Amino acid sequence: MPIDLELELPAGEHRDRLLAALANLIRRRGFETFVSAPLLLPRSEYFPERWERSVSGARRLLRRLMHYAGLGELKVQLKAWRERPLIPGHLAASDVDGHAAAWFAGIHDGTCEFGLELDQLRKEDSLVAALGHEVAHAYREHHGLVISDRELEEKLTDLTCVYLGFGVFNVNASLAVETGGLSASGERLLYERNSLGYLSPAEFALLLATQLAVRDDAAEQREVRSELLPNHAALLAQGLREFSDVAALRQRFAIPEPDSWPPRVGIEALARLPDDEEPTSEGALEHGPTLAREGGVVFRVKGDRALPLSLLGLGGSAILGLSLGAGTFGFYALCALGTAGGVFAGRRLRADDCSGCRARLAAQADQCAGCGQSVAGEIATHDERLEAEERYHARHGGAASDSHEGEEEDEQEDPLLVLFTAMLAAWGLSRGLLAEDADAAQQELAVGVGRLEFDTEALNAAWLGGMRFNDEAMLFVAYYCTDSTSPSTQDFDILSTANKFDGRPSNYQRYATIVDRRFADWKAARQGRPA
Repeated sequence: MPIDLELELPAGEHRDRLLAALANLIRRRGFETFVSAPLLLPRSEYFPERWERSVSGARRLLRRLMHYAGLGELKVQLKAWRERPLIPGHLAASDVDGHAAAWFAGIHDGTCEFGLELDQLRKEDSLVAALGHEVAHAYREHHGLVISDRELEEKLTDLTCVYLGFGVFNVNASLAVETGGLSASGERLLYERNSLGYLSPAEFALLLATQLAVRDDAAEQREVRSELLPNHAALLAQGLREFSDVAALRQRFAIPEPDSWPPRVGIEALARLPDDEEPTSEGALEHGPTLAREGGVVFRVKGDRALPLSLLGLGGSAILGLSLGAGTFGFYALCALGTAGGVFAGRRLRADDCSGCRARLAAQADQCAGCGQSVAGEIATHDERLEAEERYHARHGGAASDSHEGEEEDEQEDPLLVLFTAMLAAWGLSRGLLAEDADAAQQELAVGVGRLEFDTEALNAAWLGGMRFNDEAMLFVAYYCTDSTSPSTQDFDILSTANKFDGRPSNYQRYATIVDRRFADWKAARQGRPA
């Protein structure tokens, strides 16, 4: 796959549409946030909580982003899954593979409900961008800005991230290429391309350049450029050059002169979260060791000294071969023997480290001297840490929970997938497609669905427990739910766009009508042929 790096900013009508959308947001929500909110940088003063690679850490990060967005009075609920299905939620940030990296499920009774795919915890640099996108979704819903066009709404949400001051993280996450990494399965990669968001790097850079130009703070511009990846920094510099007429730019967005602006919000004033007793001061989002949670556990990551000793053996053998005047064959033979000897000896010398802070662990240590956490077991690589923690907490009664109200830490079944499965089961029952050998409980469910008594949990459990339709209907279900391009994905979008997707009978009736048409089209396409 080629590495596409944009080298030019949007121009012409494309640029005009982007700036018009930004102007509309500024008009509706005010210019004050755009010119006075802090522009977040990956530094400890912006994220004073100690970072931990866990759902608790992600939830604290969410609360801080909500605070920066002016939504600190709302509660936060975060649920996490090992891998969210490809059926998308209506408000989700997608990663490069099309899976939902994180998603926003609405505001209910003063609580913002978010979801997170657990693999995102491995990607500290892009986690803020993914969660910031979802916070922007919450901001737009809270202030009545959401539109019905799902694709356009996602792009407007990215634009809102810049307006709120999250732009640096979103620009960097929009495209990042790393070399020499490993895939999730451990395969060595020539390079890895990561992309997050719905706007391109050039679109993000244009919007961020607009904000910086309007604010006209040379020191702030230098700081922001220093935190961007090189290609993104070049795009930003290009934008700042093109927006050199600051007065005209402010006039375009109906932004008054700076003497009428509110005071710039200092990051120190925002350090304390609404329900915190004291601000914390430990650095967050560090690019060095990941800090473990207080009271948590870590694992011994197996290591050895094969590499350093093999290099030592190679160097020593080369020196010996030269000093002895060994011929070409003898020289290479000595180098091969020295390297092999080093590997052989090194593999017998353990050099384990901590899965939390990566400090070296003594051979028999049951506690890490670096982070002070208890060593709960042994794993082969650092990538196995999250799975090992889940197994540990499952054996010991669940993960350590955060004391904040509304948090749910354990991996759970996706409620949207439960609801969608229940609707599909209800459709088959209401259309008389239940297999002839169905038991009494399934037949009773069919009667209930006929009366529009829609029991989501019971229907989902019955389907997972082995409910079957007749042969033709089961073939249709296999076609309907095949993969991310299947009709079920499209129908999910139809149902969830500009509509609260829940278990109300009206939602079920809409869904059943859609599936009736899918079923009729499928049968017509088959033309009665056997599968």
